[in-house]
Amino acid sequence: MATVFQRSGPHEAPATEEFALNEDGHRAAERLRQSSRAYDQLYVYIQRLRSEWDKPNLLRRVYKTWPKYAERSLIRDQVEGRARRRRSN
Repeated sequence: MATVFQRSGPHEAPATEEFALNEDGHRAAERLRQSSRAYDQLYVYIQRLRSEWDKPNLLRRVYKTWPKYAERSLIRDQVEGRARRRRSN
């Protein structure tokens, strides 16, 4: 199932919205995927990207890959602290 989380507002009180395909949407997506080799290849590519990026240390990886996003980050120190604790365990 594909899920998107969006948080807004202060970190202490996050508002989370979840968007997901229902059963009809999954069937439609599967028909689309099977309708063309290009869609099937796109599906495989997206699955590979998700396996690389859907990890607990995603934010740290983003900050390392694109440092400009960490410059004004309000949680940069927390992210680095978690990373240091994981490395020390």
